[in-house]
Amino acid sequence: MMRALVVALVLAPLAARAEPVTLVGGGGSTLSAVVLVGSHGERFTRDAQGVWRQAAGGGVATDLMSARGQGTIIWGVGMRTPPFAHDGKSWNAVPTPTKGALILGEGPALTIAVGKRIYLREGREWKALGAVAKNPARLWAASIKNAKLFDRDGGLSVWNGSAWKPVRLERQKQSALALFGDGKGEGAPLEPGDAPVAVLKLDGARMLVATRRGAVHVRDGAWRLETLDAAPAVAPAHPQNPPAPSP
Repeated sequence: MMRALVVALVLAPLAARAEPVTLVGGGGSTLSAVVLVGSHGERFTRDAQGVWRQAAGGGVATDLMSARGQGTIIWGVGMRTPPFAHDGKSWNAVPTPTKGALILGEGPALTIAVGKRIYLREGREWKALGAVAKNPARLWAASIKNAKLFDRDGGLSVWNGSAWKPVRLERQKQSALALFGDGKGEGAPLEPGDAPVAVLKLDGARMLVATRRGAVHVRDGAWRLETLDAAPAVAPAHPQNPPAPSP
């Protein structure tokens, strides 16, 4: 009996230790509203002490590759359809017109690429933006008439409202690249080998950069590194069903 108690006491801290988290994106326009998303659908929000803690709620049935916000909804995608949307309560799979490899777009409008086909979200529907000749690598859209993408060979195509047109001028490629950001965290002091997964321009001049390894950098004048607590959220005990007393 004593031996079992000693083993339990030794293992208890190990069981409570949080696993490292891999962030894949996030969304929000103020620090208090930002939600950061982990690869298993974990959601992290900032408490009054400036610590990012995991919110209660389930994850998703696949590993997420990227996530972003669109209004009050957080969207996340794995390597293949379907995409998932979190409405503040739970993750839900969202059907798409076609099935296949999936990429989540950037920019003011919400877009996805399913294979070579591009779709833009309007209300509760997907609007088709046609298909491209080569598999997309990055996708950006401001509206149903203004979208751009780079394919896996580095070629740029622009949506003119009815078709995708290849663009070969180097200055136009550089202009389009600026829409996606510098890919280096906009000056945040990232650790070597780490990469930004969410670059959010917040109220005023504030900016938040979250990285794949779980670092959260906030610029409010100067950059500061905030703590992300990867410990799973613990739901409060039901008031009518308190834990049973130990024998």
